[in-house]
Amino acid sequence: MTDNSISSNQQVTFEELGLPTAIIKAVQDLGFNYATPIQTQAIPYLLQGRDILGLAQTGSGKTASFMLPLLSNLDLKLPKVQILALTPTRELANQVSQATSDFAKYLPGVKPLAIYGGQPYGVQIRSLREGAQVVIATPGRLVDHIKRGTIDLSHLKAIVLDEADEMLSMGFADSLEEILSHVPEHTQHALFSATMPRTIEAITKKHLNDPAEVKINKVKGNEPKIEQFYWLQYPYSRNQALIRFLEVEEYDAAIIFVKTKQGCNEVCEFLLKHNIAAACLHGDMSQEVRESTLNGLRNESINVLVATDVAARGLDIDRIDLVINYELPNEKENYVHRVGRTGRAGREGRSISFVGERERANLYAIEKASGKQLNEIKAPTNIELENHRREKFKKELESKINDPHLDSYAKLVDELIPTDYEPTQVLAALLNLATTDRRLVLPKEKPARHPFRYDREFYAKSRFKNGKYENDRRQSNNNFDQYVLNVGRNNGVKVQDIIQVINRHSARISIGNIRINSNSTTIELPKYFDRRAQQAIANESLYGVKLDLRITNNQGFNGNREGYRGNRFNDRNGRDNREFNGRRNDRPFNRERNRDDRQGYQRDNRRFDKRKNNN
Repeated sequence: MTDNSISSNQQVTFEELGLPTAIIKAVQDLGFNYATPIQTQAIPYLLQGRDILGLAQTGSGKTASFMLPLLSNLDLKLPKVQILALTPTRELANQVSQATSDFAKYLPGVKPLAIYGGQPYGVQIRSLREGAQVVIATPGRLVDHIKRGTIDLSHLKAIVLDEADEMLSMGFADSLEEILSHVPEHTQHALFSATMPRTIEAITKKHLNDPAEVKINKVKGNEPKIEQFYWLQYPYSRNQALIRFLEVEEYDAAIIFVKTKQGCNEVCEFLLKHNIAAACLHGDMSQEVRESTLNGLRNESINVLVATDVAARGLDIDRIDLVINYELPNEKENYVHRVGRTGRAGREGRSISFVGERERANLYAIEKASGKQLNEIKAPTNIELENHRREKFKKELESKINDPHLDSYAKLVDELIPTDYEPTQVLAALLNLATTDRRLVLPKEKPARHPFRYDREFYAKSRFKNGKYENDRRQSNNNFDQYVLNVGRNNGVKVQDIIQVINRHSARISIGNIRINSNSTTIELPKYFDRRAQQAIANESLYGVKLDLRITNNQGFNGNREGYRGNRFNDRNGRDNREFNGRRNDRPFNRERNRDDRQGYQRDNRRFDKRKNNN
């Protein structure tokens, strides 16, 4: 294996790399005159027909590094699939396909075909029959075509595995092996990956023939400029904080990451209710809707995208400069991928992660794995919101004062303003009317009742009393009211579902006992539980059921109720107070019951202390 590891920024033109004139002209039309480091090293090897292993990050120019030389070796007269590029996601397949179209601008008859799930098979099969020479595909859909016999790989000259580590992490290992087993023996292989796990090494040894290895070392100063922050969920709920951050942060476009499809829909609906141009992106959406959503994000008709991890794989939109992790991911790799959606194309980016009390350890793990400590940020307060809104309103007002079209409005002012009111009073009323959605005067915030317990030392000490360890089991008391929610075990509800719903609409309050019944759930909530939060919960749905949270007349559960783990002796008046009245084994043995086949001695179930006294 040949190793060419470089870190210099030596500029090399595409003419010096030996590319044909038609390819060079197309690249220059795109505004590129010099090759990137990965292109400088990879293109000569691929032009020679060598297998190659490229280790480089996203955004280093990988697509051109393999597609330019492979297009140069294309047989334009052969209407068969000659180049096959595999990508982990549909979005990346479309990006590579578009780039290939640009590179093949002056190659007559070359039209790349993107094959991925969500598209009708008929359209793809028709394009293959018409003689597609370059195919960019996701592994799953390509395997389907191979099994159907609708794609012919017998004339394949080169196969590319782009972002191979991503494909393996997404579970495409078996699909890749299936595809590679159908590739002709002398096909040229190119594998590109950001990392080099053992699985990549295994594929390299098995399928690549003496590959040239190109490793692009990171150059200091070329890393994306991304400021990373975390917000401890206090004193606002996640939804409240989300609205506040989106209003105060300066961004062109933002992505809000959530864990589930249901959460994606709920957060998106919440943002739309607050007049934020948002859209959601998750795995259940059709490809047509996905493409429409991403186009809306590109043409600025959508400014906020709420997405799951899988749906946002390979997403590359330059205008995204803010990422908010509404929920922390469980895997550090997902965190890196999320944050990497911003700070692209040389732009600066920011990320804010919402961290609940129980997610603190997850935050520590992410910091340790990434080697980067995140800075804490506070959610904007009412005072900060007021100042932000007033400054914004002043700028808008100043820009309107010199508007030449105000003459007609000036006449209207004379008609509308009552003569018996002071001008200041009239202007105040107009301001109130004009800023209904974004009021310039907000109420003073009350001091929070419960601090966020994130200090580990304090938290540990608080669980030791009188030299003994005490767990966090919730205890019933008179400070709680009892509520009933109209979903239960038959709906598939779990305790964590209930807690997440409550925490989305209120700060981290102290939640008492939760009892999930067949068709309802009983919850203990503090007496100071905000009724507005109760109404907000009623607007949500859980497992397809519109929620209804109502308070009952009871004040919490009975601490000594039947089945409760603590103080169980109360339901039987204590074990020592019970009298022995005999058990059924002490009754006379009746052989007429046809049970004489039993062996051994009859049990004597009387208590030891009774037998001792009788003796």
